[in-house]
Amino acid sequence: PFYSYLAASYLSHAVALFYLVWGLWALLRFSQGEAGWNMLISGFCFGMAFLTRDLVTLLYIGILIPGVLVLTWKQQKYKHELLHWVAWWLIFIAIAVLFANIYFLFNLVLTTYPWITPRTLFSPGDQWGFGMGIGFYGQHTLAAGLVNLDELLTILQIDLFGWPFYLTLVFVLLPFLTRKARKADWFLLIALVLTAGSYIGYFYHGIYLGPRYLFEDLPFLLILSSRGILT
Repeated sequence: PFYSYLAASYLSHAVALFYLVWGLWALLRFSQGEAGWNMLISGFCFGMAFLTRDLVTLLYIGILIPGVLVLTWKQQKYKHELLHWVAWWLIFIAIAVLFANIYFLFNLVLTTYPWITPRTLFSPGDQWGFGMGIGFYGQHTLAAGLVNLDELLTILQIDLFGWPFYLTLVFVLLPFLTRKARKADWFLLIALVLTAGSYIGYFYHGIYLGPRYLFEDLPFLLILSSRGILT
């Protein structure tokens, strides 16, 4: 239910999730030994996600790329052809640089400064972090961030599957409680904790049509839930 009604909205979370999922899919295919052109798809999708939700995408890429490389290292056939493997990664980086330039050019045109986003001009306090001058109330603290995260996780348990709230995250935990978790499960759990936990540093819970800031965490939540059911 959470996916269905937020995906039908005009919010940027649905677009970002689309590109992040396909970017991860293509990256996994390449890392598991499939055709090199998957890196073109991955680079394009991650680039589009960056133009849609910049900070979220940077966090995801910073988690996904190292994790996928570690998990699939034994499956990567291109690593034995070092130049070929490096060439595709250089192409991926080149695509990233292209999208970064588009991002900075967009800011330059609208704000006259490549590093200042229109969002910052509209609301200087709308930024990640702690201290004075941040958020609606002029200050954001660790305590306030923990309250926001608590509210996000509470509404997630109610809205995610439409099940009784006390069963929502049970399946996520089963592989770990039964000691049957694989490396991929641990990677997904770490990614979920880091991405969800990052919102402690944001001053607003953003709850609308559910915990929309956790919408991009659906791949981690759904795969771990499926793993729990199978376990």
